[in-house]
Amino acid sequence: LMNLQQTFHDVQYTRYTRLDNGELESSELYLNLLDWHFKSGDGIHGLFDFNPKYERLFAPFEISPGVMLPVGDYPTDRFRAVLATARKRPISGSVSIAYGDFWSGSAEQFSGSLEYKFPPYVTVALRSDQTFAHLPEGNFHAQIHTSTINFAVSPRLTFSNLMQYDNRSRNLGWQSRMRWTPKPGNDLFLSFNQGWINEEPGSLRFAAQDTKLSAKFQY
Repeated sequence: LMNLQQTFHDVQYTRYTRLDNGELESSELYLNLLDWHFKSGDGIHGLFDFNPKYERLFAPFEISPGVMLPVGDYPTDRFRAVLATARKRPISGSVSIAYGDFWSGSAEQFSGSLEYKFPPYVTVALRSDQTFAHLPEGNFHAQIHTSTINFAVSPRLTFSNLMQYDNRSRNLGWQSRMRWTPKPGNDLFLSFNQGWINEEPGSLRFAAQDTKLSAKFQY
């Protein structure tokens, strides 16, 4: 453990109650038993983290198309592990795995990210978040995929691009933003947003949905 630089051990508790009747709506306890950061920049940000939760639904909730959760109490216990490499390297990434109770059943959740730097101007990153839920009301698979491409011409002129897709809304979105700083304190932003909708689930056909162009200057 000579390469160990920092360790953290967290205990967090949150609780929400309704203002109209004082009834408990949700609570969450998070125990991070092991969070190690090494001198290399790599980290074990969570290993078998314990995360008991409580949720109360006061009205039916459609968690996924065709999967309706009834009114009631939902206590759950979940565990999580996170591994991450140092971002100072040309190639870096992270992996997160969570499992355990999920509402009325169980679920496995996986998150992974990969980042590649082309010094000194370009950074490309990919991320995927997936949930495999197994509920008495029905099973579903939720996905969110994100990619970013950032290009820094200079410290004063940068271009950022974000694309994201989720299979719940079947919406693919693209945001491109330019930031120009002629001098410290002055910034010009140009932002372009384009959305597409996947017309047929399982197909690669997308139809343009909305387009937006905006500008902002702060002095």
